[in-house]
Amino acid sequence: MNESFLAGLLESNDIVVLKKSMRPYFLRLTPAPDWYFDLITKEEGGEGCLDIDLAPPFLQNFFVDALQLPRESEGAQISSGVWIQESQEEGECYFEAKSTVHGGTLVLIIKKLGPDFVRRHQQIQVARERELVNEKLERLVRQRTLEVRQREEEIILRLLAASGAKDDETSAHVRRIGLYCAEVAKSLGWSHEEIDNIRLAAPMHDIGKIGIPDHILLKPGRLTEDEWAIMRTHPELGAEMLGNTNIPVLQMASSISLYHHERYDGSGYPLGIGGEQIPLAARIVAIADVYDALVHERVYKQAVPEKTVLDMMQAQVGKHFDPVVFQTFLSCIDQIRRICSANQDDRHNHLLMA
Repeated sequence: MNESFLAGLLESNDIVVLKKSMRPYFLRLTPAPDWYFDLITKEEGGEGCLDIDLAPPFLQNFFVDALQLPRESEGAQISSGVWIQESQEEGECYFEAKSTVHGGTLVLIIKKLGPDFVRRHQQIQVARERELVNEKLERLVRQRTLEVRQREEEIILRLLAASGAKDDETSAHVRRIGLYCAEVAKSLGWSHEEIDNIRLAAPMHDIGKIGIPDHILLKPGRLTEDEWAIMRTHPELGAEMLGNTNIPVLQMASSISLYHHERYDGSGYPLGIGGEQIPLAARIVAIADVYDALVHERVYKQAVPEKTVLDMMQAQVGKHFDPVVFQTFLSCIDQIRRICSANQDDRHNHLLMA
């Protein structure tokens, strides 16, 4: 090996080059800068002779790996990675060692990493610390968001409990409506947040019935024309109750309450609008509500077989129901059935699949 060429090539105050000699020594080929003796402490076996056993522990461990390099593998090399060593004068210093085979001889190169590396390292450390802080903040935001959502859900459940105490709609019914709508929204490609919003907002579609007098809401017989006119105010009552808010789920619930009795052909109430003028969430709820009401038994009616229900609803496509939304609902029918089966109320309503 041309040692003078190698020494000249690597002559630098930041690099020390050694070659493997008789065990346990490495012979130094380049001048030793001051930092080298902070690192090695002293050379045993003569000047320029490094005893492996006297090297710092990190470097000793690297020597073990370096000695495994086959001498016939010309150019093969391994790196120690960066390690930090304390210096009395400079404090923390950064080093890296590489071992390679040159001319059949194992060569060790120890490099002190200069200011540019230290600056980059510090920048990386700052970036990592900033990233950790950001991750912590994101976790905190997610936790706070979850807590807010849980509070919203609790408020909604209390509102629904108050509403359910006044009429025949069961908690299972409104829960199913929310889950049906979430399934349809998912199939329509809504975002996760929007899907979760309609899951919570849809059950509040009839919340305005709280404002309907009991003698009308609970009347067992047919309503008079005047009573029916009062009953038909519940969408606007609900929208007013839930409106004037910056909370997205309540904004959606207010819209659903106002529009869920509108019909695709414009023959619904309270505004008589049709088609895509009706918000999509309300068009979804209209289908889910009718389906669930028909296939379940109530005190005033028997459950209708599901096949009959779907045929009846198909006949209303383009009239009562949005064609695209109804087709999406049908594409989800297996999931709808599973939701229905898993969410029955205490009166054991049952879905008839005849």
